[in-house]
Order: sequence, then C-alpha cells, then structure tokens
Amino acid sequence: MGALNQLLEVVLGYIESAKFWVVLDPYEEAVIIRLGKFSRVLSSGVHWIVPFAGYAIRDNVVPSTIHVGPLSLTTQDGVSVIVAGVVTWSIVDIRAFLLDIEDPESFLEESCFGVLGEITRGRTWDQLIAPKSKFRFSVEKRMIRVMKKYGVQVEHFQFSDLTRSRTVRVMGWSGDE
Repeated sequence: MGALNQLLEVVLGYIESAKFWVVLDPYEEAVIIRLGKFSRVLSSGVHWIVPFAGYAIRDNVVPSTIHVGPLSLTTQDGVSVIVAGVVTWSIVDIRAFLLDIEDPESFLEESCFGVLGEITRGRTWDQLIAPKSKFRFSVEKRMIRVMKKYGVQVEHFQFSDLTRSRTVRVMGWSGDE
C-alpha cells in the first residue's frame, strides 16, 4: 500500500507541475515563481503559467484575525498582569508577505506578541487602566509600523483580556513528570 501511495503522489505531482493555468478566487492573490525567481503578482481570475518552469504561491488577502496571548507579564511598577488581544489584519503586499518572511502567519503572531509584551512591560498598572489611556493605540500603532514592511496591514487591535494576576513560577518544572 505504501508503494502505491508514493506512486500516486508522484503522478499527482507531475500533473500539478504540468498545469499551465491557475485560477484565483476574489479573496486571493498569488506570486508566480519562474525558474526559482519571482516573476509577477497575480490577482483574482484565470492566469496562464509556463508548465514545469513556473508555479503559483497563493494566499487570502481579505481581513483576518489572530489572537495574541494570553501573556503573563510584569508592569514597570511590579504588578503581575495577564494581557491578551485580537489583531485584525490583511495582506496588502503579497510578494513581501510570501517571499520576505518564513511562515508568515507565525511571524505575524509572534511579532504581535513581542509588541504587546514590550509596551505592557514599559507601562505602570495605572497607565494601563487609566480611563483615557493611550495604551491600546500605542500597541496598535507599533504593530502597524512593524508589520507594514512585511506586506501586512494591521487594521485594528482590541484587548480581550487585561487583568491583574497572581503569578507563581515553578523553576525547573518540565511538565513531563
């Protein structure tokens, strides 16, 4: 059965590489790679490609969301907090998004984790919860700036959790015991 599956994979791979067209849905864009180099960007519709020499890498470019956190952090004044949020984002430069970074979705998530953590640690608890706090706007603005060069437009950041917490850290515990 294993040899039959391998043969089927080879045949399907050959058929896929011999395909001379790509159809993109209205919510997709793609980049064409020809002989190992970037060739062009494609938007929705039917497009012709050179079989065996070129292929398309596609992704959805419409708005999507990722959940960032929860993060257990300590503020500038020593208060332990849990912070989490939702980032609404979309792809505005498919070439940068697909070709300039490895594993774009993980990169986006981890970069947003870093921004949220850095800004939270740089504030006091009172600054985080002040009625006219610019904390959310600071996080959103930094996320916009960080992700822009990678073809991502951060459209909105919203907190899903911001609370004081009691934190107990167990040193040396691996969880396997």
